[in-house]
Amino acid sequence: MNDILNGFRKDADGRVFRSGKTTEAEEGTIVTVLQQLANPDPLNAVYCTNLPTTYSLKIPSTVASKEEVYETNQNRSCASNITPTGTVIDLHYDPKHHIATILGTGKTNCLKLWLFCPPTEKNKEVFFRHYDGNDTLRRSFSELEFAEFVLQDESQAVIFPPTTLHATLAIQGGILVALDFTTPYHIPACSDLVLRLAEGHRLEKHHCVPIKNAYELAEVRFKESATELLEARKAYCQIFSLIRPRLPRKLSGKCQICDKLWSLHSDKRKD
Repeated sequence: MNDILNGFRKDADGRVFRSGKTTEAEEGTIVTVLQQLANPDPLNAVYCTNLPTTYSLKIPSTVASKEEVYETNQNRSCASNITPTGTVIDLHYDPKHHIATILGTGKTNCLKLWLFCPPTEKNKEVFFRHYDGNDTLRRSFSELEFAEFVLQDESQAVIFPPTTLHATLAIQGGILVALDFTTPYHIPACSDLVLRLAEGHRLEKHHCVPIKNAYELAEVRFKESATELLEARKAYCQIFSLIRPRLPRKLSGKCQICDKLWSLHSDKRKD
């Protein structure tokens, strides 16, 4: 706990939210979050997200052996959430592979209920039609397809691929520690969701950067004739104007998809 609290500092990404809301950060309520771990208030739960921690998770060999991994716990710290009993984290998706474990407080064991929905065309349409950062699950649940519930205890880790729609409920409060990592195989799916999100919502840096990382990995890992490399280039071409990254040296010339100079690259959706 001390390690996690050291991460709650003004220059970090850690923020406190009211249960069920993901866009309206609370101010100065970290003490309330800690109080609720010992004395739950499920109807008024607040939680804290994205606290950096030195707690280490490893990518399971069954996953790493099948995927070319861009980031591992050797070069990226884990992040943690403090979620008292009753905390609801609304329906959302992550643009990276996600591994999550949970820890109790010492007095009680942590127990978390997950909802997973695959990113089918119908689910993506439903999600973005209802998405505004608050109460998305409540307004969209009756329309979602292939939903599954998973009950996680402290002996288990949850692993799911990027773009999986998910939400959580802390049945018994505790701390969630998660590790995200990138591979080059899911770029098209991730870029599709990013482009849909950009059409009607504010785009955050963390939505786009994983696609840039995966693209760079694809350029190294795949042969020039590989289908995966072509798909990676197409996706990166589409979102380049949304990311606005520094140009890697190899991108000083023309885009191999649209034949435009990278330095003059424009959003393909406006062409």
